[in-house]
Amino acid sequence: MKGETALQKAIVDFLRAKGHEVLRLNSGTLRVKRGYLHCAKKGTPDILCLVDGRAIFFEVKMPGKKITKAQSARHREIEGSGSRVFIVSSVVHARNALEEWLGYLVV
Repeated sequence: MKGETALQKAIVDFLRAKGHEVLRLNSGTLRVKRGYLHCAKKGTPDILCLVDGRAIFFEVKMPGKKITKAQSARHREIEGSGSRVFIVSSVVHARNALEEWLGYLVV
């Protein structure tokens, strides 16, 4: 496992270790035997974390990388529905985002 995939796994593992329900989201289309499998809408963040019945999303990017126009548009849609999307490039960034969203320190 390299780069962004390894970083996503580390963030998912951290969130699960804190007792949260976490889903890794796949967007786009995958070719399968009988055609195509349509996954989440293009631009959907990488991780969905559920905490106390509320949803927080994480878009994982390697340091220095930027989100695409499709991601930016999808993030606005999600935030327009009342959820939050954080762009993170490390487990520490994810923890800080979670603390900001929850309003208390995560230990």
